[in-house]
Amino acid sequence: MIPFGLIILDHEFNILSCNSEVLRMLGLNEKDDPSGQMQNFLSEQEEYQAFLHDLEMKVVPSQQAILSIKSPAGVIRAIRFQVTKSAGTKGKEQYYFFLSTDDTKDWQEIHLNRSLKFNSINKIGPSVAHEIRNPMSTIAIQRQILENSLQSISLDPENENRILKSLRILNTEIDRVSKLMEQFFKLVRSGSKEPTYEDVNSILREIYELVKQYCYENGVEIRLELEKDVPFVHIKRDKFIQVLLNLIINAVESIPEKGLLRIISLKKEDKSVIKIQDSGTGIPAAERSRIFTYYYSTKKDGGGVSLALAQQIIKEMRGRLFFESAEEKGVTFTIEVPKVAKF
Repeated sequence: MIPFGLIILDHEFNILSCNSEVLRMLGLNEKDDPSGQMQNFLSEQEEYQAFLHDLEMKVVPSQQAILSIKSPAGVIRAIRFQVTKSAGTKGKEQYYFFLSTDDTKDWQEIHLNRSLKFNSINKIGPSVAHEIRNPMSTIAIQRQILENSLQSISLDPENENRILKSLRILNTEIDRVSKLMEQFFKLVRSGSKEPTYEDVNSILREIYELVKQYCYENGVEIRLELEKDVPFVHIKRDKFIQVLLNLIINAVESIPEKGLLRIISLKKEDKSVIKIQDSGTGIPAAERSRIFTYYYSTKKDGGGVSLALAQQIIKEMRGRLFFESAEEKGVTFTIEVPKVAKF
Protein backbone atom coordinates (compact mmCIF):
# COMPACT_ATOMS: atom_id res chain seq x y z
CA MET A 1 0.00 0.00 0.00
CA ILE A 2 1.33 3.43 -0.96
CA PRO A 3 1.45 5.78 2.09
CA PHE A 4 -0.32 9.09 1.74
CA GLY A 5 0.08 12.51 3.24
CA LEU A 6 -2.75 14.78 4.30
CA ILE A 7 -2.92 18.56 4.23
CA ILE A 8 -6.02 20.40 5.43
CA LEU A 9 -6.58 23.91 4.05
CA ASP A 10 -9.17 26.58 4.75
CA HIS A 11 -11.37 28.26 2.13
CA GLU A 12 -8.52 30.65 1.23
CA PHE A 13 -6.04 27.76 0.83
CA ASN A 14 -4.17 28.52 4.03
CA ILE A 15 -2.78 25.34 5.61
CA LEU A 16 -4.50 24.41 8.85
CA SER A 17 -2.65 21.17 9.55
CA CYS A 18 -0.67 18.36 7.91
CA ASN A 19 0.70 14.97 8.89
CA SER A 20 4.31 13.84 9.12
CA GLU A 21 4.08 11.77 5.93
CA VAL A 22 3.74 14.98 3.91
CA LEU A 23 6.98 16.28 5.39
CA ARG A 24 8.73 13.04 4.49
CA MET A 25 7.44 13.08 0.91
CA LEU A 26 8.54 16.65 0.31
CA GLY A 27 11.90 16.30 2.03
CA LEU A 28 11.13 18.67 4.92
CA ASN A 29 12.28 18.37 8.52
CA GLU A 30 9.76 18.08 11.32
CA LYS A 31 9.55 21.29 13.30
CA ASP A 32 7.37 22.77 16.00
CA ASP A 33 5.28 24.50 13.32
CA PRO A 34 4.91 22.03 10.43
CA SER A 35 1.90 23.89 8.98
CA GLY A 36 3.79 27.15 8.78
CA GLN A 37 6.82 25.42 7.33
CA MET A 38 4.62 23.72 4.73
CA GLN A 39 2.88 26.99 3.85
CA ASN A 40 6.19 28.74 3.19
CA PHE A 41 7.57 25.78 1.23
CA LEU A 42 4.54 25.35 -1.05
CA SER A 43 4.23 29.09 -1.66
CA GLU A 44 7.45 28.81 -3.70
CA GLN A 45 6.26 25.86 -5.81
CA GLU A 46 4.99 27.26 -9.12
CA GLU A 47 3.00 24.22 -10.24
CA TYR A 48 1.29 23.94 -6.86
CA GLN A 49 0.33 27.62 -6.89
CA ALA A 50 -0.99 27.29 -10.45
CA PHE A 51 -3.07 24.30 -9.36
CA LEU A 52 -4.56 26.28 -6.45
CA HIS A 53 -5.45 29.07 -8.85
CA ASP A 54 -7.18 26.65 -11.18
CA LEU A 55 -9.14 25.14 -8.29
CA GLU A 56 -10.25 28.59 -7.24
CA MET A 57 -11.24 29.56 -10.79
CA LYS A 58 -12.86 26.16 -11.38
CA VAL A 59 -11.02 25.64 -14.68
CA VAL A 60 -9.81 22.10 -13.95
CA PRO A 61 -12.12 19.19 -14.88
CA SER A 62 -11.29 17.16 -11.77
CA GLN A 63 -9.66 17.98 -8.47
CA GLN A 64 -6.58 15.89 -9.14
CA ALA A 65 -3.10 16.64 -10.40
CA ILE A 66 0.41 15.25 -10.64
CA LEU A 67 2.80 18.08 -9.81
CA SER A 68 6.57 18.31 -9.88
CA ILE A 69 7.71 19.41 -6.44
CA LYS A 70 11.32 20.44 -5.77
CA SER A 71 12.58 19.65 -2.27
CA PRO A 72 15.00 21.92 -0.36
CA ALA A 73 17.76 19.47 -1.36
CA GLY A 74 16.94 20.06 -5.04
CA VAL A 75 15.29 16.67 -5.64
CA ILE A 76 12.28 16.84 -7.96
CA ARG A 77 9.52 14.31 -7.33
CA ALA A 78 6.17 13.72 -8.99
CA ILE A 79 3.53 14.09 -6.27
CA ARG A 80 -0.07 13.13 -6.87
CA PHE A 81 -2.60 15.54 -5.33
CA GLN A 82 -6.18 14.36 -4.83
CA VAL A 83 -8.53 17.01 -3.44
CA THR A 84 -11.85 16.76 -1.67
CA LYS A 85 -13.72 19.49 0.15
CA SER A 86 -16.39 19.76 2.82
CA ALA A 87 -18.06 22.37 4.97
CA GLY A 88 -15.79 23.60 7.75
CA THR A 89 -16.42 25.92 10.64
CA LYS A 90 -18.90 28.75 10.16
CA GLY A 91 -20.12 27.11 6.95
CA LYS A 92 -16.93 27.87 5.01
CA GLU A 93 -15.28 25.19 2.93
CA GLN A 94 -12.22 23.25 3.92
CA TYR A 95 -10.00 21.40 1.43
CA TYR A 96 -8.39 18.02 2.08
CA PHE A 97 -5.31 17.36 -0.04
CA PHE A 98 -4.28 13.70 -0.13
CA LEU A 99 -0.71 13.33 -1.38
CA SER A 100 0.94 10.18 -2.65
CA THR A 101 3.93 9.17 -4.72
CA ASP A 102 4.35 6.34 -7.16
CA ASP A 103 7.95 5.33 -7.74
CA THR A 104 7.17 2.98 -10.61
CA LYS A 105 9.57 3.78 -13.45
CA ASP A 106 8.13 6.23 -15.99
CA TRP A 107 4.72 6.24 -14.23
CA GLN A 108 4.20 9.93 -14.78
CA GLU A 109 5.32 9.80 -18.39
CA ILE A 110 2.98 6.89 -19.13
CA HIS A 111 0.05 8.67 -17.47
CA LEU A 112 0.60 11.93 -19.34
CA ASN A 113 1.31 10.28 -22.68
CA ARG A 114 -2.00 8.43 -22.42
CA SER A 115 -3.77 11.71 -21.76
CA LEU A 116 -2.13 13.33 -24.77
CA LYS A 117 -2.71 10.37 -27.07
CA PHE A 118 -6.36 9.81 -26.17
CA ASN A 119 -7.08 13.52 -26.52
CA SER A 120 -6.02 13.18 -30.16
CA ILE A 121 -8.08 10.04 -30.70
CA ASN A 122 -11.16 11.50 -29.01
CA LYS A 123 -11.11 14.69 -31.08
CA ILE A 124 -10.11 13.31 -34.49
CA GLY A 125 -11.87 9.93 -34.26
CA PRO A 126 -15.33 11.05 -35.45
CA SER A 127 -13.80 12.88 -38.42
CA VAL A 128 -11.74 9.85 -39.41
CA ALA A 129 -14.85 7.69 -39.18
CA HIS A 130 -16.64 10.10 -41.53
CA GLU A 131 -13.70 10.04 -43.92
CA ILE A 132 -13.89 6.23 -43.96
CA ARG A 133 -17.63 6.16 -44.66
CA ASN A 134 -17.32 8.24 -47.84
CA PRO A 135 -14.98 5.91 -49.76
CA MET A 136 -16.85 2.89 -48.43
CA SER A 137 -20.05 4.26 -50.00
CA THR A 138 -18.19 4.63 -53.27
CA ILE A 139 -16.97 1.06 -52.96
CA ALA A 140 -20.53 -0.18 -52.47
CA ILE A 141 -21.75 1.65 -55.58
CA GLN A 142 -18.88 0.44 -57.72
CA ARG A 143 -19.36 -3.08 -56.48
CA GLN A 144 -22.99 -2.94 -57.57
CA ILE A 145 -21.93 -1.75 -60.99
CA LEU A 146 -19.48 -4.61 -61.20
CA GLU A 147 -22.08 -7.19 -60.19
CA ASN A 148 -24.55 -5.89 -62.76
CA SER A 149 -21.90 -6.06 -65.44
CA LEU A 150 -20.99 -9.61 -64.58
CA GLN A 151 -24.58 -10.68 -65.15
CA SER A 152 -24.00 -10.12 -68.81
CA ILE A 153 -22.47 -12.97 -70.69
CA SER A 154 -21.24 -10.67 -73.41
CA LEU A 155 -17.55 -9.83 -73.27
CA ASP A 156 -17.61 -7.12 -75.90
CA PRO A 157 -14.98 -4.36 -75.53
CA GLU A 158 -17.39 -1.80 -74.06
CA ASN A 159 -18.52 -4.13 -71.29
CA GLU A 160 -15.01 -5.27 -70.59
CA ASN A 161 -13.76 -1.70 -70.26
CA ARG A 162 -16.61 -0.88 -67.92
CA ILE A 163 -15.73 -3.78 -65.65
CA LEU A 164 -12.04 -2.91 -65.69
CA LYS A 165 -12.77 0.72 -64.86
CA SER A 166 -14.94 -0.27 -61.91
CA LEU A 167 -12.25 -2.59 -60.66
CA ARG A 168 -9.65 0.18 -60.84
CA ILE A 169 -11.88 2.54 -58.86
CA LEU A 170 -12.63 -0.17 -56.34
CA ASN A 171 -8.96 -0.90 -55.79
CA THR A 172 -8.08 2.78 -55.51
CA GLU A 173 -10.69 3.36 -52.82
CA ILE A 174 -9.65 0.28 -50.89
CA ASP A 175 -6.06 1.52 -50.88
CA ARG A 176 -7.17 4.94 -49.67
CA VAL A 177 -9.14 3.45 -46.78
CA SER A 178 -6.26 1.17 -45.83
CA LYS A 179 -3.76 4.03 -45.72
CA LEU A 180 -6.09 6.23 -43.71
CA MET A 181 -6.78 3.48 -41.21
CA GLU A 182 -3.09 2.68 -40.89
CA GLN A 183 -2.21 6.33 -40.23
CA PHE A 184 -4.95 6.78 -37.65
CA PHE A 185 -4.40 3.61 -35.70
CA LYS A 186 -0.69 4.35 -35.38
CA LEU A 187 -1.95 6.69 -32.66
CA VAL A 188 -3.41 3.77 -30.74
CA ARG A 189 -0.44 1.46 -30.99
CA SER A 190 2.71 2.25 -29.05
CA GLY A 191 5.46 3.20 -31.45
CA SER A 192 9.15 2.52 -31.15
CA LYS A 193 10.68 4.05 -28.05
CA GLU A 194 13.94 4.63 -29.92
CA PRO A 195 14.53 7.73 -32.07
CA THR A 196 14.51 7.26 -35.82
CA TYR A 197 15.60 9.40 -38.77
CA GLU A 198 12.50 11.06 -40.20
CA ASP A 199 11.49 13.30 -43.10
CA VAL A 200 9.61 16.28 -41.62
CA ASN A 201 7.60 16.94 -44.78
CA SER A 202 6.51 13.31 -45.02
CA ILE A 203 5.19 13.42 -41.45
CA LEU A 204 3.32 16.66 -42.12
CA ARG A 205 1.68 15.20 -45.23
CA GLU A 206 0.41 12.24 -43.18
CA ILE A 207 -0.95 14.54 -40.49
CA TYR A 208 -2.65 16.73 -43.07
CA GLU A 209 -4.54 13.70 -44.41
CA LEU A 210 -5.62 12.81 -40.87
CA VAL A 211 -6.91 16.24 -39.86
CA LYS A 212 -8.32 17.77 -43.04
CA GLN A 213 -11.80 16.33 -42.48
CA TYR A 214 -11.73 17.40 -38.82
CA CYS A 215 -10.86 20.95 -39.94
CA TYR A 216 -13.59 20.95 -42.57
CA GLU A 217 -16.22 19.88 -40.05
CA ASN A 218 -15.18 22.76 -37.80
CA GLY A 219 -15.33 25.35 -40.58
CA VAL A 220 -11.56 25.80 -40.73
CA GLU A 221 -9.58 26.06 -43.95
CA ILE A 222 -6.31 24.14 -43.70
CA ARG A 223 -3.23 24.83 -45.81
CA LEU A 224 -0.11 22.70 -46.06
CA GLU A 225 2.92 24.83 -46.98
CA LEU A 226 6.08 22.74 -47.23
CA GLU A 227 9.45 24.13 -48.13
CA LYS A 228 11.58 21.84 -50.28
CA ASP A 229 14.55 19.95 -48.86
CA VAL A 230 13.71 20.46 -45.18
CA PRO A 231 16.43 18.45 -43.36
CA PHE A 232 15.78 15.07 -41.77
CA VAL A 233 15.53 14.97 -37.97
CA HIS A 234 16.32 12.34 -35.33
CA ILE A 235 13.14 12.02 -33.25
CA LYS A 236 10.74 9.67 -31.52
CA ARG A 237 8.18 9.60 -34.30
CA ASP A 238 5.16 8.49 -32.27
CA LYS A 239 5.56 11.21 -29.67
CA PHE A 240 6.39 13.84 -32.28
CA ILE A 241 3.14 13.13 -34.12
CA GLN A 242 1.20 13.34 -30.85
CA VAL A 243 2.62 16.81 -30.23
CA LEU A 244 1.69 18.03 -33.71
CA LEU A 245 -1.84 16.62 -33.54
CA ASN A 246 -2.50 18.27 -30.20
CA LEU A 247 -1.18 21.62 -31.40
CA ILE A 248 -3.50 21.36 -34.40
CA ILE A 249 -6.50 20.38 -32.25
CA ASN A 250 -5.84 23.33 -29.93
CA ALA A 251 -5.54 25.64 -32.93
CA VAL A 252 -8.83 24.48 -34.49
CA GLU A 253 -10.64 24.85 -31.15
CA SER A 254 -9.35 28.42 -30.78
CA ILE A 255 -11.01 29.56 -34.01
CA PRO A 256 -14.57 30.67 -33.14
CA GLU A 257 -15.89 30.84 -36.71
CA LYS A 258 -14.52 30.30 -40.18
CA GLY A 259 -10.78 30.71 -40.07
CA LEU A 260 -7.45 29.53 -41.39
CA LEU A 261 -4.96 26.97 -40.13
CA ARG A 262 -1.51 26.83 -41.75
CA ILE A 263 0.93 23.94 -41.33
CA ILE A 264 4.34 25.16 -42.44
CA SER A 265 7.79 23.60 -42.76
CA LEU A 266 10.99 25.60 -43.14
CA LYS A 267 14.76 25.27 -43.26
CA LYS A 268 16.62 27.44 -40.74
CA GLU A 269 20.40 27.15 -40.58
CA ASP A 270 21.02 23.93 -38.62
CA LYS A 271 17.37 23.30 -37.77
CA SER A 272 14.17 21.94 -39.25
CA VAL A 273 11.24 24.19 -38.37
CA ILE A 274 7.52 23.49 -38.17
CA LYS A 275 4.92 26.21 -37.59
CA ILE A 276 1.26 25.65 -36.64
CA GLN A 277 -0.42 28.99 -37.25
CA ASP A 278 -4.08 29.78 -36.61
CA SER A 279 -6.31 32.81 -37.08
CA GLY A 280 -8.07 32.28 -33.76
CA THR A 281 -8.62 34.48 -30.73
CA GLY A 282 -5.03 34.43 -29.52
CA ILE A 283 -3.80 33.95 -25.97
CA PRO A 284 -4.54 36.76 -23.47
CA ALA A 285 -1.37 38.44 -22.20
CA ALA A 286 -2.17 37.48 -18.60
CA GLU A 287 -2.26 33.76 -19.51
CA ARG A 288 0.89 33.48 -21.61
CA SER A 289 3.38 32.83 -18.83
CA ARG A 290 1.36 29.80 -17.67
CA ILE A 291 0.65 28.10 -20.98
CA PHE A 292 3.31 25.43 -20.46
CA THR A 293 2.38 24.70 -16.83
CA TYR A 294 1.07 21.21 -16.08
CA TYR A 295 -2.67 21.03 -15.44
CA TYR A 296 -3.28 24.64 -16.35
CA SER A 297 -6.17 25.01 -18.76
CA THR A 298 -8.77 27.60 -19.71
CA LYS A 299 -10.91 24.90 -21.34
CA LYS A 300 -13.85 23.39 -19.51
CA ASP A 301 -13.08 19.98 -21.00
CA GLY A 302 -9.31 20.17 -20.88
CA GLY A 303 -6.87 18.86 -18.33
CA GLY A 304 -4.09 21.26 -19.25
CA VAL A 305 -1.69 18.43 -20.04
CA SER A 306 -1.14 18.84 -23.76
CA LEU A 307 1.11 21.90 -24.02
CA ALA A 308 3.17 21.12 -20.93
CA LEU A 309 3.85 17.58 -22.10
CA ALA A 310 4.40 18.73 -25.69
CA GLN A 311 7.16 21.05 -24.55
CA GLN A 312 8.74 18.28 -22.48
CA ILE A 313 8.68 15.86 -25.44
CA ILE A 314 10.31 18.35 -27.81
CA LYS A 315 13.01 19.16 -25.24
CA GLU A 316 13.83 15.45 -25.00
CA MET A 317 14.49 15.56 -28.76
CA ARG A 318 16.95 18.44 -28.26
CA GLY A 319 14.38 20.76 -29.79
CA ARG A 320 12.43 23.82 -28.77
CA LEU A 321 8.71 24.59 -28.66
CA PHE A 322 7.57 28.18 -28.26
CA PHE A 323 4.76 30.47 -29.40
CA GLU A 324 3.90 33.97 -30.53
CA SER A 325 0.46 35.43 -29.97
CA ALA A 326 -1.55 38.59 -30.23
CA GLU A 327 -5.11 38.81 -28.94
CA GLU A 328 -7.70 38.39 -31.69
CA LYS A 329 -4.90 37.72 -34.19
CA GLY A 330 -4.20 34.07 -33.52
CA VAL A 331 -1.25 32.03 -32.33
CA THR A 332 1.79 30.57 -34.02
CA PHE A 333 3.41 27.60 -32.31
CA THR A 334 6.91 26.86 -33.57
CA ILE A 335 8.91 23.67 -33.22
CA GLU A 336 12.61 23.74 -33.96
CA VAL A 337 14.54 20.45 -34.07
CA PRO A 338 18.22 20.06 -34.95
CA LYS A 339 18.80 18.64 -38.41
CA VAL A 340 20.86 15.51 -38.84
CA ALA A 341 23.84 14.97 -41.07
CA LYS A 342 23.35 13.04 -44.29
CA PHE A 343 23.03 9.34 -43.75
